[in-house]
This record gives sequence, C-alpha cells and structure tokens, in this order.
Amino acid sequence: STVTSVTSGSAHEDNEFFVAPADDGLAVGGDLQAPLPVAVTSFGAVEAGGATYVFGGYAGRPHEYNRDGQSPSLWRLADGEWSEVARLSHGLQGSPLVEVDSTPCRLGGTRIDNAPGEDLSMHSVADVACFTGGEWQDSPALPAPRSSFDAARVGSKVCVAGGWALDGAASGEW
Repeated sequence: STVTSVTSGSAHEDNEFFVAPADDGLAVGGDLQAPLPVAVTSFGAVEAGGATYVFGGYAGRPHEYNRDGQSPSLWRLADGEWSEVARLSHGLQGSPLVEVDSTPCRLGGTRIDNAPGEDLSMHSVADVACFTGGEWQDSPALPAPRSSFDAARVGSKVCVAGGWALDGAASGEW
C-alpha cells in the first residue's frame, strides 16, 4: 500500500509552527510519497483522476490568524511530484475537497481579511468550485456560508456535516 505524506520534519524547516517531530512514535508502512512543499493545517485533500490534491490551509502562527498565513493554492501530486496547479486571489482554510466526475471540488471555507496586527476579520464563504480544464469553475453555492466542516461524495450526492458560519470577529454560529 502507499501512504501519502503531507508533512515532513525535514521538508519544512522554514516553518517553525508546523514541523513534524523527528520521532513521533507513529508506525507507517508502505512507500511514502513526496512531502507537500508547504506545511499547512486546516486544508482540504482528495484523490481525483488518479492524482492527490491538497487545497488551501493555514501556515501562520496558531490561533493568531491573518490573511498572510492562508494558502490560496491547489497542489497536485502525480507521478511522485507536487505541482501548484491553481491559485485563488485570496487564501481559504477549512474548505474540504471532494471528487466529482474525476475532478477535485472545493466547498465553503474561511477567508481571513485582516492583515497581521489588525483586528480579526474571518468570514465563512458559500462558494463551490471544481477544478476543470486547468482552472476553477464555479458551481452552485452552498445554501449558506460554512467553514470547518467536512464533506463526502455518497453516490451521486455530496453530503456536508458540521462546521460553523463566521462573520467578522464574532465567535460564529454552529
């Protein structure tokens, strides 16, 4: 079996916040894939069309959120190599990916508007888009903004569960 590794202690020495310990006590078998070029938390990941995709996430200081720490990138792992295949104009985190018709689709997520040192301004979004033809194609939005939830394709439907709606600095609505 193959285990896809999205973090590695040696690959992320430039990021002091999300470095895997050298000996974390986990036993992992199989062949490890190349580590993701950036260390992020709160990302979406899915296998689609024979490749692994990772989208968005946060790489800043934990719980000190600002837009500079968010990733706008969609990464694709194919043939053992990662490549950045798309970028949004802004970062998102807490945005799950699901596979639909062999393509990765992102749902919702949290957009951070504040710069470092400014008052917190986090907003859940209702956007849904699928990566088709080398770019994000908009799909019908979620019924309401949602972030930090999970999603799965079940048959021909995409099911979502959990999460909350953030609007600015408030604690959000579960």
